[in-house]
Amino acid sequence: METIYNPYIVSHKQRNIVLTCVIDYANPSKAVLYERNSPSGTVNTQNLTIPTVTNLHSGQYPCTATNIADRTRPYSPGHVTATKNSTLRLTLTINANPVPTIEWTSRADKDWNSCNFNTIVSNTTINGFINSSSILINNVNSSNFGDYVFTARNTAGVFFRRFVAMKEDIPNIHREPIYNPYIVYHKQRNIVLTCVIDNANPSKAVLYEWNSPSGTVNTQNLKLTIPTVTNLHSGQYSCTATNIADTSNKTTKQINVHYGPMISNISNQYDITEGNNLVVSPIVDANPASKLVWWTKQNDENFRYDGFVLRINNIDRKSSGNYSCYVMNTLAPFGMAEINRTTHQTFYINVVYYCIKTQDHYYLKQHDMSAEEESSDDTFLGQEPQMRFSQTCTNGHILLEEIPYKFSD
Repeated sequence: METIYNPYIVSHKQRNIVLTCVIDYANPSKAVLYERNSPSGTVNTQNLTIPTVTNLHSGQYPCTATNIADRTRPYSPGHVTATKNSTLRLTLTINANPVPTIEWTSRADKDWNSCNFNTIVSNTTINGFINSSSILINNVNSSNFGDYVFTARNTAGVFFRRFVAMKEDIPNIHREPIYNPYIVYHKQRNIVLTCVIDNANPSKAVLYEWNSPSGTVNTQNLKLTIPTVTNLHSGQYSCTATNIADTSNKTTKQINVHYGPMISNISNQYDITEGNNLVVSPIVDANPASKLVWWTKQNDENFRYDGFVLRINNIDRKSSGNYSCYVMNTLAPFGMAEINRTTHQTFYINVVYYCIKTQDHYYLKQHDMSAEEESSDDTFLGQEPQMRFSQTCTNGHILLEEIPYKFSD
């Protein structure tokens, strides 16, 4: 390498320093690849120029030169995949001088612990500078999967390349948690569903598709998280996994959201006439269904009615007051203790009743007498029809009613 000084001492801000990698002998001498390493990185050039020197340019500057006699150019990737009953092709393009001897060896998956490789192809090229070598296997079966080693030898050296021919396996999956249905409860936090791959090749480059009541999600994440559960999360959840081989079977799970009772169909107040029958029938939404319903009355410890429907026959005025309906169910999420949830709703019963106070008023009114009567010694005192006044009290409101009534002798 020019210059020959070592170390090569330069000054800060010195301009246009050139380092040259000089070939003293090579055959061929033109098809050469240079690799220059420096504190600032690596470049592939024969000459390295530093326009303006700084302190950062201190360090090692090695150089290498490679000609075509000492290198090969692999064409294929480091590993290949194939599916049964399809084609497996392994191909490399080799540049070498002199012409190399090419050999393919293999070792099946079942012989993985063995160091024995079997020769597949061995040939020597006849003419030409560039030689292409490949393996083509049709109707691939299990015995064709394993290690393949390519070796090229000439007088300049040896090059080898290893391939791993892997079987492409369609993902086989299951869902976790394994419970089905998977019972959770309203407002439970951080529910995680996992699409577990039991077997797949490749197993890393996998795309998951999640279907749920809220829609479809395509992701590389094998987990689906529900931050906070609501009643809307009840339903079917399915997952598939896809790799380059194909898409897995669909695994499905039912999520069942348990929640406490919700009461409806109860009015805030019931007005009912004394002596009638009262029926209060609520509608209860709960999961699981409520099995315990009871009724209480405010300020009456002796009143308790068990049953889904409240019935009070021949109701009287003493039944007026505030009542409450209580409903309880039991949540049973998997992997957790049972949870009792109770809901109640309060309403008022107003019993309408009548209190009647009757006063009979009897009064006498003198009749006008005819001339004949006036001449009579008798006087006639007539009685007008009696009027009965009824005073009706409806829960403290007084109503007056005039009812004609004929007096009987």
